Amino acid sequence: VRAGAVKKPMHETSAVGGRDAYDVTKAWQVLYARALARRTALHATSLHPGAIATEIIDPLLGDAPAFAAKMYGTKALAPLAELTTAALRALYERFWEGIDVGAERVVYTALDRRVPNGAYVSNFGRIDVHTTDIHNATLVDVVYANTQRAIAASAA
Repeated sequence: VRAGAVKKPMHETSAVGGRDAYDVTKAWQVLYARALARRTALHATSLHPGAIATEIIDPLLGDAPAFAAKMYGTKALAPLAELTTAALRALYERFWEGIDVGAERVVYTALDRRVPNGAYVSNFGRIDVHTTDIHNATLVDVVYANTQRAIAASAA
């Protein structure tokens, strides 16, 4: 994530789509946790629990004719969609973890005091820093100020 994208107020980044939107919102989450850790008595962390098998993918793995219509523009390709969804389902079941694993990671991050204040935790205790911008105090301050303005505006 480029620092410039994160410095914008969130409503200005909402037009960003796909992976960029995920990256920007994840960076905001990490930076805001760091800001809270610096400014409050709270133990604030951020977390990526891993690839967790939730219902988010169900529409993709469900009705093959509907998937074909959406993916290929026609239901005539439903047999191809059946193969595609079967392959995706096999990958999903092989590599995504259960909801219980994701919940354990949330509880671990929240309660284990070995997790440093302001840390970003992923995949059960691995404390990661994916960009040097995460340590940029000015960027943390900008994200915090923009978030506080957004909260105040939504309350008005």
